[in-house]
Amino acid sequence: HWSRTAAALARERHAYADAARHLADAAAVLDAADPQRAPALIELARAEYLAGRYEASLRRCDEASDAANAHGLPALLAEVALVLQGITFSQASQAITRLCRAALAVEDLPDAMRARLLAQLATASAELDVPEEAAGQARAALELAEATGDLRAELDAARAVQMTLAHPDDTAERLRLGALAVSRAERLGDPLAAVLGHQWRVQAGYLLGRLDLVDDAIRGIEAIVARSPLPLTRWHLLRVGAARAVQEGRFAEARRCNEEATELALAGGDRSATALSHVLHQHLAAVRGDAAELPEEMWHALDHAPRNPILLSVRARALFLAGRLDEAREVYDGLRPLLPIPMTNPRWPAVLLNLVDLIVLFGDAEAARLVYDQLALFRPYPGAIGTPTAYFCGTVSRDLGRLALTAGRPDRAAELLSEALVRNRALDARPYVALTCLDLAALRRDSGALVEAAALAGEAAAIAGHLDLPGPSAAAARLVGEIAARRAGTDPLTPREREIAELVARARTNRQIADDLVISERTVESHVRNILAKLGCANRTQMATRWTGPDGLCR
Repeated sequence: HWSRTAAALARERHAYADAARHLADAAAVLDAADPQRAPALIELARAEYLAGRYEASLRRCDEASDAANAHGLPALLAEVALVLQGITFSQASQAITRLCRAALAVEDLPDAMRARLLAQLATASAELDVPEEAAGQARAALELAEATGDLRAELDAARAVQMTLAHPDDTAERLRLGALAVSRAERLGDPLAAVLGHQWRVQAGYLLGRLDLVDDAIRGIEAIVARSPLPLTRWHLLRVGAARAVQEGRFAEARRCNEEATELALAGGDRSATALSHVLHQHLAAVRGDAAELPEEMWHALDHAPRNPILLSVRARALFLAGRLDEAREVYDGLRPLLPIPMTNPRWPAVLLNLVDLIVLFGDAEAARLVYDQLALFRPYPGAIGTPTAYFCGTVSRDLGRLALTAGRPDRAAELLSEALVRNRALDARPYVALTCLDLAALRRDSGALVEAAALAGEAAAIAGHLDLPGPSAAAARLVGEIAARRAGTDPLTPREREIAELVARARTNRQIADDLVISERTVESHVRNILAKLGCANRTQMATRWTGPDGLCR
């Protein structure tokens, strides 16, 4: 009695770890024959969940289920199945599926409770990659919940339906469900459900290009986290913070949010959090053009990951970013026969977007056409594709432009890349502005529009330098030089001299250049002297200025 009293006081003060400790003391004095044991274990499981100890909560749920069955208390099975909300790592989803099915087998369940169990089962099915089952369960839950008018059932069903939305035209529905969830959650005093509703609004707002919606939703999450100490609400804020920071080129903040979110989730037993951490690092590597962003432990995780399309596409992209192109080709060849990807699983856009770099690299015109046709469904939406718990990747128009070029449609590519430049600027997606400038500059160079190409390459170089994008910086420097050489009619430098000039412009010493290119330092010195003479430069600083100057290499 006194342990439960102490736990209640602790919960009132949001001291959930203390509440769990007191409730564990309460459960310890109840032997297996005591009919109070099942309710006590359910109470303990909820406290462990609120404290962010998800594995411990799952264990208590199993114990409570066994105790309820042993004492002939089937009505308690529904309570057990609904303890963990918003937790979707594989181990939890498997346990939740088992608990929900046991509870749904109980006769004479109230309709509101049945709706909630169907919704909980749908979220688990979605996480376990059974999209057709998840969609059917979610829609059934929503119909039943709306018929009962039960706020909690409607809230749970909204979450389940949102997880099954797989088409860009579902954006309006996602926005509606987000507003519904926030409204219902505020009336019920449920901070986590309100945070999830705001996250759906973030996702919809980004795709619609409505940064005002994004800002409003993030402010809503921040306000909830300020007054709610739940670890899971803070985790969601950190994840959306990391996603937005990368989109806007604030990489140090993105890394900080990613690290804190991962530590918070791992403390709760959610090992899938490392996968999201690796996805964010991979996105940083892609945007910055720097394989050093890829953590070493990611490769071990990918080696042991299930061989499903989404994880294989992540693996293929990681190998591409690391420069392991033969291995990337092998994974790509395994995924290639799956095109076009079935669009029933909400993750289908992520699979295709992960393949774009590889399709372009390998010049796979047929794959480019197939993927173009699928991703073109997003073109009517001017904003950014992505999800708040992972990342956003600018407008789809850039990917469509690159695919169009690979498919042999340069005019369509130019139209799409010009559109992408306008859209990414409006989104304040500065890294993607730089990348789009590079794509469009190369296209304009090849079409002979050298003045426009030089301006675009110069803009890319300026943004990349400001944001510290090593890959785009190097690509912009090469492009500026090539365009300038074409404008001058001749290129005074040999390919090796051009390579060395680029490294000099990046403030590399002769010794570092020699190590990078695996040549002798004496050879580097000889090339540098030749470059200085050809360009009429007095020293390395002047050479670097000319190399990276807005008017090109050979002004």
